[in-house]
Amino acid sequence: MGNHEKNYEDKNDFLKAGVAMQKYQEIHNIIRKDYMELLKVTEGHKSEPTEFDSLYRACLKSLFSIIEADIYGLNNLDEYENYSDRDSFEIKFKKTFKQVCLTWNKTELQKKYFDEKYGGLRVKKETR
Repeated sequence: MGNHEKNYEDKNDFLKAGVAMQKYQEIHNIIRKDYMELLKVTEGHKSEPTEFDSLYRACLKSLFSIIEADIYGLNNLDEYENYSDRDSFEIKFKKTFKQVCLTWNKTELQKKYFDEKYGGLRVKKETR
């Protein structure tokens, strides 16, 4: 398994987590499949700037759809304190990533991501 801090003492909580994980995986896989197809179509239009630009933006929108669905699914499994669907994307992303890394003892990974990669995600979000 892994080195984690999440345990379920109550059988019902464990069963609810299993259902949440299954639903999370199903939704992620559906969106991911569509995203991968869109990437293939976009790749085929590299030589057509107008079409490529439109498809590229559609790819970004689809990527953020996956991220937003994952944020929702992960918070059904291991909600950060005071989670709200009304929070901005940025707040939900940061707090969810932090919570997952805390649960799985990956705080160094979280720090490294925010130091090195998070700025690029923000740029892509603005481009979307």
